[in-house]
Amino acid sequence: TVSAATTVDDVFLAFAFDVSGSMGEEDYPWHDPTLKWEPVTAACRAFLEDDASAGFHASMTFFPADSDKCEDSSYSEPNVPFTALPATVFGDAFDAILEDDWRGGTPTRHVLQGVLDFVISTRDENPGRYAIVLVTDGYPQGCDDNDIDSVVSIAEDGAAAGVLTYVIGVANPPLEGAPETVEDLGAIATGGGTENA
Repeated sequence: TVSAATTVDDVFLAFAFDVSGSMGEEDYPWHDPTLKWEPVTAACRAFLEDDASAGFHASMTFFPADSDKCEDSSYSEPNVPFTALPATVFGDAFDAILEDDWRGGTPTRHVLQGVLDFVISTRDENPGRYAIVLVTDGYPQGCDDNDIDSVVSIAEDGAAAGVLTYVIGVANPPLEGAPETVEDLGAIATGGGTENA
């Protein structure tokens, strides 16, 4: 007989979370926080605070940034650093966002690259399994070279480096005039090695 010891790798989830106006500014009927921001943050908060999440670590990067939103470097340091779960600090961060004005634009390309750079540099010092969780309700917009194809390319680079990208696509409610904004987000998940948003 042969016996061997096994270990479980630590898991690190780097959240990139959309705080643009379409998540709840109420400038359009489908930008309703009770139908988008509140249920999505409640679901994420429940996971991040659940005792069953022990053994995971998570970080949180909000986008767009307050300034220089089209720069990768604006997202290379998270708003909440990697923290062992369960933890309430993420709920506190969600609450704090509501104290500020909603931000404009969806610089998905830049946040994904900035978070990927952060993850890879962290992984070099803290080995484990790393993944990015992109939470957004819309297409990339507001910066040059910021389209679905450019975001998919970064997700593919991450997957090649062993960092998967999961996409939580927040759909608009089924109201008259509300555009479909989730369909193309599936390509980002596919590029990131996780099949579908």
